[in-house]
Amino acid sequence: MKMKKRIIFLLVAVMAVVLLVASPLLAKNIYVDGSNGGYANGVSWETAYPNLQPALDEALSGDIIKVAEGTYTPGNNRNDSFVLKSGVNLYGGYPRQGHGIRDCRRHFTILSGEIGTIGDAGDNVFHVVRGDHVNDARLDGFIIAGGNTTGSTFDERQGGGLRLADCDNITLDRCTFRDNRGAHGGALAVIAGQVQGFHLFFAGNQATSYGGAVYVSGGSIELTGTEFQRNSASTGGGMAVDDSGKATVGNALFNGSRANIGGGLCVCNDSSLLLRNVTVCNSTASNDGA
Repeated sequence: MKMKKRIIFLLVAVMAVVLLVASPLLAKNIYVDGSNGGYANGVSWETAYPNLQPALDEALSGDIIKVAEGTYTPGNNRNDSFVLKSGVNLYGGYPRQGHGIRDCRRHFTILSGEIGTIGDAGDNVFHVVRGDHVNDARLDGFIIAGGNTTGSTFDERQGGGLRLADCDNITLDRCTFRDNRGAHGGALAVIAGQVQGFHLFFAGNQATSYGGAVYVSGGSIELTGTEFQRNSASTGGGMAVDDSGKATVGNALFNGSRANIGGGLCVCNDSSLLLRNVTVCNSTASNDGA
């Protein structure tokens, strides 16, 4: 009996080791290309999914989603969003059909909230991208535009471009957020999560309340090499840190921000903000702050 138990224990241990070693090997690339009008299963550029959502539906932790240049929308309803998954990394900036080198400055990969009448933000999606209780995910090389958080619930009024709630170890790299709207965080809202961003660009985002571009509430964000251009809000035209939130911003430019309070940045309600090599210029506040 003891010998059988030992054999069973050894078999279980061996299976555990095999699964641990094999799990990274099971991870795969999933391809997305809006120009593909033929058969699609996501296993190559030739059979790429024509939209991002099927790739997200299929993806498991460890998978990488590669997205070719083009414009992608999350659905036909204002509640639709591209929903991030734990352990899944998304990379934009690939040429159509994978012919050439990835370059997000040439091959624009746009995630758009424009699902209704072109130019009418009132029928755009609430959040272009969102993550809820997501860990260890990456969004790299995308333009996120046209989100409009004007819903009736508090969640629907945060982060028109990207809303992250209770997320940990989220990385944003080489992404542009433009022309997004909301009450809190026109472009990006971080709610009780931990986010790091590199080489981000925020332009023309608006918030009716806090954080024209970025709103942090009870969470933390670290931004390096970020540029803010012409963002506006009632409080914190470029960025607002609220409700014991924490933010570290390094090598950044805030230009042309507008607000009633805190034209460039605003810190309130027991929050903290650390700035390193940050320039704030051409920003205006009608009541208080620069």
